[in-house]
Amino acid sequence: MVDNRKDMILEKNTLAVVLNGSSTQGMTAAKNLIHQYNRVLLVGNDRNELKSSMRDLAKQSPAEKIFYVEADLTSKAELAKFICLVKDKFGGADFVENCMQIEDDDQRASFEVALKAFEEAALNQLEVA
Repeated sequence: MVDNRKDMILEKNTLAVVLNGSSTQGMTAAKNLIHQYNRVLLVGNDRNELKSSMRDLAKQSPAEKIFYVEADLTSKAELAKFICLVKDKFGGADFVENCMQIEDDDQRASFEVALKAFEEAALNQLEVA
């Protein structure tokens, strides 16, 4: 049986979201995902690092496939804006790669709640026949 999932993903205008996208782990994930999804959205809290990461990714892929957003997803207001942006501008996300490394237990718990809220509100379910 042939797995056509990758072809199906590329046929539609898909979006992969990489949380902490400018980190080393985030960039590794983004470099792999850029070949599997039509668009990749880097998310982080440092605009300069995100722009630098975009430039680095653009060396191997068309720049129009790469986006970034500066956001602190543990802030309820920023999370709500981020969810709206992903839904309204991109039609939802098709994949989320979490590259966050949070050591503080309270911050990690807060982030996990935010990630779950994002997934429930803005993550599309790809249908594979």
